[in-house]
Amino acid sequence: MTIGGGARRGAALALGAALALGCPRIDVEADPPVARRAPGELLAGAARVDITPPPGVPMGGHAIGGAESRGAWGRLYARALVIEDPRGQPLALVIGDLWGVSAGLTDAVVDRLQHEHGLANFDRGSVILAATHTHHSPAAIADNIAHNFAAGVKPAFDRRLFDAVAGAIAGAIAEAYARREPASVGGITAALPGYSRNRSLAAFRADPEAAGWIAETPGPGVCVGPAGVEADACRAVEPRVFALRLHARADRRLLGAAVFVAAHPTAMLNRTPVYHGDVFGIAAARLEDELAGGDEGPVIALFNGPEGDVSPAWRAQGMIETMRVAEVLGGGVRYLLGAPATTIEIPSIRERHGIFELAGRELEGAGGERRRTARGANLGKVALGGAEDGPTEARVPPEGTARRRPHRDGHGRKLKLLPIADAFLPPEVPLSVVRLGGHVLATLPGEVTTVMGARIRAGIAAAADVDADRVHLLGLAQTYRSYFTTPEEYEAQHYEGASTIYGRDSGTLLAADLACLAAPVGRCEGRAAPERVRYRPGPERRLALPDAPRSARWFTRGSEAIDRLFRVSGVAPIYLYFETPVPEAAALGDAAWPRVAVEVAAEGGWLPWSGPAGAERDDLHRFVTAVVGDEGERWRWRTRWIDPKALPTGAKARIRVSFAGREIGCSPPLERAALVGGGGALMLAAGPC
Repeated sequence: MTIGGGARRGAALALGAALALGCPRIDVEADPPVARRAPGELLAGAARVDITPPPGVPMGGHAIGGAESRGAWGRLYARALVIEDPRGQPLALVIGDLWGVSAGLTDAVVDRLQHEHGLANFDRGSVILAATHTHHSPAAIADNIAHNFAAGVKPAFDRRLFDAVAGAIAGAIAEAYARREPASVGGITAALPGYSRNRSLAAFRADPEAAGWIAETPGPGVCVGPAGVEADACRAVEPRVFALRLHARADRRLLGAAVFVAAHPTAMLNRTPVYHGDVFGIAAARLEDELAGGDEGPVIALFNGPEGDVSPAWRAQGMIETMRVAEVLGGGVRYLLGAPATTIEIPSIRERHGIFELAGRELEGAGGERRRTARGANLGKVALGGAEDGPTEARVPPEGTARRRPHRDGHGRKLKLLPIADAFLPPEVPLSVVRLGGHVLATLPGEVTTVMGARIRAGIAAAADVDADRVHLLGLAQTYRSYFTTPEEYEAQHYEGASTIYGRDSGTLLAADLACLAAPVGRCEGRAAPERVRYRPGPERRLALPDAPRSARWFTRGSEAIDRLFRVSGVAPIYLYFETPVPEAAALGDAAWPRVAVEVAAEGGWLPWSGPAGAERDDLHRFVTAVVGDEGERWRWRTRWIDPKALPTGAKARIRVSFAGREIGCSPPLERAALVGGGGALMLAAGPC
């Protein structure tokens, strides 16, 4: 249900409003839900769709420090889990391999569900859309000018890409709903130390909880990081991971799982010019392939939690460390999927949601004093330098640099860099709290730090009268409004505090609003969203390569960057060249990208081959494929087999390529000795299979 109350959006700056009025619009319509016949039992279903767009689109998250996509290393997916309670109330939990989502994208998904798929029983309260936060996914699909201007290296909004992604996500939910069957739900929590570390330890230590937290949190024997070994960094995190498992009631088959993990998944360098899901994407794809057993298999959806100051435990960013951390995380999730779980009885799904103002709100401080969030959004100078796992080349004050005298407008000791007009970034956010039996799910509209997340969880637990271990936070959900730190971390003015745009108390305000929603009754300071909403995403531009051809130098630079990033010692580079028709600019997945797989000679024919680490296929990160030339009506591609060392001695292999369901060709037969001898590069051309 929605909540009542009144909260007005602050007036936009005149300049921002003038610019916004001339921009394209996103018009969405989300009607009140229409009940369907009650099934009388719990139902669940799951689905996964490929949302990888064509190359050429700038990738979001690293802003000016990022890159445009020349290729793909694996695929980007939207994964949907649908639960329907015995009364017929549905809930869709959706995670996309995206740097972030916006309220307009979430609303567009609901609009399509209702009006294109005929699922009028869904509404804004029954669809939770979140992002894994991979920084190698498309920018230019936000509902606001600020993020379309700043998320990628090219400021623009691409409507066709927005529509394609929204349509694909809605399709995933509809498919999961169509697949639903009688199900049971189980939950299991375990500590998984070793895959993450705190990247902002000095700010974390400013919290009064810090010393006790570090003393009580389990950690790995060795905590790796770019600065060397720092044991406390791997303890200053939330190591507990919760898995919500959906099983078919008839045969206990795993349909899917929502796994809540707290880590900012940036283990690859910011200039990596290929789409990929980073640590979460690799771990999920490999688990799904492993559990499928040759069939379609379960959907493993990794949701982010309070990860604002948490990074993967990599030694140096790159392919090898990304795959290693993904294997560590995947091993822990594998345990959660197989270990005995506690049954969660869900007689009904109960949810409360609404639109809440972030700017200029009064609240009570920890000492009972009255405080106020900032009246306007403002980014700090320190943020321009980037975080430890995504530094830019900008020359700015180092982390920890702050004003001696705090501002009186709610921004505290921040060195202000850039005010953000309301017309560019509306100061309202959608928030949701969902009760599933004895467990509570709550959405976070951005990146919340570890301790701030613990405070939010404690507030929700008290309001909902549940144990804090049963409160699960979904980071980067429903929309994105940058970071939320504790007031103590904010005053330290590291990257996270400088990126907290509504001031030192905005995290505390978020905690209060979510606690209010978690209470079974009571009026909160939000408002119901109108059925029809108009978003202004900023200037429109078509960015994908089919719409905007590039120079020969653009292709060359991309190939050079890929060669630097995907080297494996002791392995000769193995390239296969081939051509395909040019895909449509709004195509996604197999309509935009070739499929690549390894086959081995067996019994007079050829069979798909799987090594010790799994199948040798492009979607499992065994190949990096890029477009290397535009021939007008056709594109020239190059795919690189990253590491063929697992091929058995004496085996004969070939690489098969298909596109849009049609065979393109195969490489010549390859002997293992030629692949791993460490000699010169092998340049192969696809021919008939």
